[in-house]
Amino acid sequence: MSTPSVHRIMPHVPQKFYRVGNQQKLELLLRLVKNDIEKKHPCLIFCNKTKTVRFLQQFFRDQRIEILTMHSEMTATKRANNLEKFSTGENNVMCATDIISRGVDTYWVEHVIQFDFPSFMSDYIHRAGRVGRIGAKKPGKVSSFVTQPQEISLAQKIEVTARLNKKLSGVNNDIRKQLELRAQQREQRQERIDSRQVREELCNEVIRSAMV
Repeated sequence: MSTPSVHRIMPHVPQKFYRVGNQQKLELLLRLVKNDIEKKHPCLIFCNKTKTVRFLQQFFRDQRIEILTMHSEMTATKRANNLEKFSTGENNVMCATDIISRGVDTYWVEHVIQFDFPSFMSDYIHRAGRVGRIGAKKPGKVSSFVTQPQEISLAQKIEVTARLNKKLSGVNNDIRKQLELRAQQREQRQERIDSRQVREELCNEVIRSAMV
């Protein structure tokens, strides 16, 4: 599969990279989000893991800021309700995993914050594509936190490519690796489920034997 037209970062959307340590990420995030809230700019925060989304929800709650969340462990109804609140402006801050980076039209979003830098270039493209969409009133912007050494080279490549308005290379290979990884993760989850079922069956058998 080759789709070169979607392998570009939109040139009208500013991309800003923050080189920060783990200790400074929360302080920077809070400052950016407070600024968006003050200006009433809808803000979408991306995390790589569900547990990070939950952590940030509690972090903001401690700061007396209620935010919306979206991740795969929520019911479809809850996700739909939160998306509705986000789109209507009932709450202008959402923190999510990549579950919202594809297949959802977020034309109203004005600021994407990547609290966790994505592991795959294709994820970066999809996340950045949540702003500057057709129908958007403003082009929006993308802010990315770069904390790990392995993230720096990818961030530099994206930054240069965006500045020159060139196609990102290697994205198709990146997508294949991503699909392989997710298939492997599904297999591992199924193995854990099967193992748990075997243990439960053995336990039930022991209980039945003891009752005879």
